[in-house]
Amino acid sequence: MAEILIIGAGIAGLGAALGLEAQGNTVTIIEQDPPAPTTSGDAAFEMWDRRNVPQFRQAHGFSARSRTLLLKYAPGVVARLAADGIVESNAFKLVAPPEIHEPDDDAFTGFMTRRPAFELALRLEAEDRPRIGFMCPETVSGQDLTGTSYTASSGLVLPNRVCNPNSGANVHSQLRWFNTSCFTNPAFGVWGNSALGAVTDPGINNWNISTAKRFPLAFIREGHALELRSDFLNAWNHTQWQSSDKSMTSATYGRITSTRPARQIQFALRYLF
Repeated sequence: MAEILIIGAGIAGLGAALGLEAQGNTVTIIEQDPPAPTTSGDAAFEMWDRRNVPQFRQAHGFSARSRTLLLKYAPGVVARLAADGIVESNAFKLVAPPEIHEPDDDAFTGFMTRRPAFELALRLEAEDRPRIGFMCPETVSGQDLTGTSYTASSGLVLPNRVCNPNSGANVHSQLRWFNTSCFTNPAFGVWGNSALGAVTDPGINNWNISTAKRFPLAFIREGHALELRSDFLNAWNHTQWQSSDKSMTSATYGRITSTRPARQIQFALRYLF
């Protein structure tokens, strides 16, 4: 099986680790916050320092799908929640009259709990799994593929280029501006062979138009005038895409996620004297 690295020991990271480990994979989780100092959900609410998680101490509702997946891949989590006093909630049974309840309705059962208790149950279950390891507190700053301490974010590390990224089927669209398969990570300790500027990004097709009319006001005084001016920036309102995402570790790698400003119109009235 595979060796998998997960960045972030939140609910998503822990849940993924449990599911992957249940399939026989070895998982390492990197988390920048320290582990829980307790095994009690109530104490975790007061003591667990998870400053990098927003809304950590607010109540959360977890869907029936979450409970179903936990029962399949990590039933120990459900048992830990029950032992910690977490109450299961079935919205369907709360609304429907009892006479129409059926055994299959249990599939609609979810959890209503504070996040620290739920995350703690996932964390403790993951810590008990033999093929899940933790590195915390620890941070990730980038990939050092060259052995030089430079990472991809430094702009000094380039990948290998194996083909022309500007050609091929289905390129030059917003969702796939260039052929991402043309770039691969070099072996550790080796500089990539790609040159800067290998990808041709969208060009600029921008027309700015200004019109002005000056009305002399000699009847007031010589040299006085009133000027009416209008400016049309990107006058034809042509969509102009920004550069594509070239970070190989990004979820939007190869895509264009932003544009230059749309048409803007402004008017000005000036009194000259």
